[in-house]
Amino acid sequence: MAKNILSVDLIEDIKNIGIGTFQSWLVENEIKVSLKNNFFDNLNDALEQQTLTLDDINRAISEIEENSDKKIHLYEAPSFETIVQDKKKIMKHLRDTFGIVPSPLDWGRVAPKRAPTFNYLYWDDKKIKLKFSELHHDYEVDIEDDEIIKTPKKVYIIYFIDLTDGFTQIRFDRPGQLHSHKNEMGKRTEAAFENYYKALLFKLFPDILFHDMNLNRVANYITTKEREKFRINKEVTTITGNAKQTYASGSINTDIRDLPEHSAAVSTAESKTWLTEDLTGYWLAEHSDGELAKNLFMRISRRVSEVRVQRGCLEKELNYGLKQIREIQAKV
Repeated sequence: MAKNILSVDLIEDIKNIGIGTFQSWLVENEIKVSLKNNFFDNLNDALEQQTLTLDDINRAISEIEENSDKKIHLYEAPSFETIVQDKKKIMKHLRDTFGIVPSPLDWGRVAPKRAPTFNYLYWDDKKIKLKFSELHHDYEVDIEDDEIIKTPKKVYIIYFIDLTDGFTQIRFDRPGQLHSHKNEMGKRTEAAFENYYKALLFKLFPDILFHDMNLNRVANYITTKEREKFRINKEVTTITGNAKQTYASGSINTDIRDLPEHSAAVSTAESKTWLTEDLTGYWLAEHSDGELAKNLFMRISRRVSEVRVQRGCLEKELNYGLKQIREIQAKV
C-alpha cells in the first residue's frame, strides 16, 4: 500500500479546484495515474513510484488557480516597449516599493492572508506574470442554532503582460462576501475588490500607459461574421434609442443567430444602431484545429472590456480564446 504522501492541505486544494479539472491537467501534460483505487490513493501511488511529483501537483494547482473560473479585464499598453527598455529600473521600483523580487519559475503558490499577498513575479522575454492571493470568507446564518458560519475562500489575482504587443490582463476570482476592500460608503463589494487591483497595476508600472481594450468591433464581428468558431447562446444588443434587446437560446447547442426573430432583427437594423453589448457562448473544439479538447465557454462584455471563463478552464484553453479575440481585433 502506498505511503500517505499527500498532505491534508494539498488534498483540500485539489478538491477546491475540482478533481475533474485536475485530471484534465494530468492528461494534458501526459502524466499517467492509475485508476485502480480511489483518486487520492492513486495519486499517492504515483508519488511513491515517482511517476508524479509534488512539484507537478503544485504546478497543476497553480495553473488552474490562474486560469479557471475567471473574470478577465483586458487592457492595451501602447507604451509597452518602455517595460523592456527600463526593465532594471522597473525591477528596482518593484523591489524597493513593494518588496517584489522575480522568481525563476512561471508558477508559484503562497498561503493567502487576509491582506493582499504577493505570490510570485515571473519575467522573461515574452511575458510578465504577477500573482497575488487573499483569504476571504463566505458566510451563512444558521437560524436554528443562532450563529453565523464562516467558510474560508482562497482568492487569486493574476497580472499578465504580453511583451510582444502590450496586451495586458488582470484575472480575478469572484471575491468572498467578507474581505478587506470597501467602497466610498464603507461597504465590501466586488467592485471595490477589483478596483484595488486595477489601481495597483498602475502603481506597479507607473510609467506605462494602460487603457481598456475596445471590444466594440470584436463583439459585432463575432455576431455578424464568426459563425463557425463561436456559437452564441445569449446576446444583449443596444438598438434604436439606446434600448436593449436580449436573445437567448433554450439549449447550449442552439445558436441564437439561427432563431428567425434574430435573423429578422439583424436584416432590418441599421449598422449604426445595432451594437453588440454582451455575448455568451462557446469557442467550438471541432473548429479549433485541434487546439481545444472540449468547447470553451466565454462571455464577452464589450462595455467593460471583460471576458469570463468558467470553472475547469486550463491555460491552453484560455490562451486559445484570448488569441481569437486578439486576432479579430487586429483585423477590424
